[in-house]
Amino acid sequence: MFNALYFYEMKKIWGRKLIWIVLVIMAAIVVISAYSPMMGNTYTNGVLSYSHKEIQEREMTNSRALSGRILGSVLLNEIHEAYEKLPAGVEQFTLTEEYEKYLIPLEPVINYVWDIMDAYQGSVMFPLDISEEELYEARRFCVEESWTSDFLTAGEREYWEKKEEQLDKPFIWQYAGGYEKIMENVYTWIVIAVLMIAICFSKIFSMEHSQKTNSLILSSRFGRESLYYAKIAAGITSSLILGAVIFGLGALVIFGIWGVDGGNGAVQMFIPFCSETMSMKEAVLICLWTLCAGIILSVVFTMVLSEKCKSGVGTMAVVVGILILSGFLHIPDQYRIISQLWNMIPSNMTAVWSIFDVRLVSVLGNYYTMWQIVPFIWLFLSALLVMYGRRIYGKIS
Repeated sequence: MFNALYFYEMKKIWGRKLIWIVLVIMAAIVVISAYSPMMGNTYTNGVLSYSHKEIQEREMTNSRALSGRILGSVLLNEIHEAYEKLPAGVEQFTLTEEYEKYLIPLEPVINYVWDIMDAYQGSVMFPLDISEEELYEARRFCVEESWTSDFLTAGEREYWEKKEEQLDKPFIWQYAGGYEKIMENVYTWIVIAVLMIAICFSKIFSMEHSQKTNSLILSSRFGRESLYYAKIAAGITSSLILGAVIFGLGALVIFGIWGVDGGNGAVQMFIPFCSETMSMKEAVLICLWTLCAGIILSVVFTMVLSEKCKSGVGTMAVVVGILILSGFLHIPDQYRIISQLWNMIPSNMTAVWSIFDVRLVSVLGNYYTMWQIVPFIWLFLSALLVMYGRRIYGKIS
């Protein structure tokens, strides 16, 4: 009987026009968001220089050409020599032939090194003249500064120091544009998913109260328990399908443009100050796993709140309100526990900087990263919410 109820609830959910309208609108937003780096133009002194599509294609070509090269003395010396070939006294050196010929091919690495040196000394080094030792010392300084600014304990510092020792240095440059774009878009996708959940699932239980059918349903043979779990299961399944559509469309556009190569490259090529020993492909899978767990918690919370509030509009207002608040409210890191708990809500946690947060969670003397433990906490909370929802659902008369 549960299977029959489950498929009936699935049919009810997908039989509503609202879910298809929302899905089409959100799918369009996902596609536009994924393609947006290719849109627009760059101007110099009011004159069109390049289209963003040309810039992206150029960066892809140059980064792929550099793949496999060691980010060390030889490559850094090439960059320094390229700068020396720029004509002296030219104000707009980016418009010169020498810039196009010598510096543009090295641009991906130059931008990467600039990001590290900017974080290290608060300004961009120009011309870029740095040794391998200076580069990795600057990176390590920034890594340890992040430990200090995030108020890490001695145990957490020891954990990350061991991770740093395990990293292979100097790094090997590897193009992984597709994986980078996926990680950049995960935060957008969870926001879209939560909005869809708020719109499409806030009435699953409250509708019974507004239509005055709850007493009739609960008096039926399977209306008090089997139907409840069937609704929950149908809601979770449907929300994961929506999440799969969002991720699938986004990944299709991104991998179609930026490619799927470079998945085995180190995650440090995208997050320079990350101490995790993982590849870009593994990092994307972690983001996907976090996204799925966040969707499950969001939809269970929405459905149980719908039963508690007995109002679809009220439920939607609460869920959207939390989503908006999470985007505006930042709790300073000095309030360690509150700040870390706030970052654990799905709309905050699925941002790359939160997934790979250096602040750890201590359990029975062992340290775990946010991505290792938070998704399981979400699933545990989802189970507790389901049990709580069953209690209040059964009390309705």
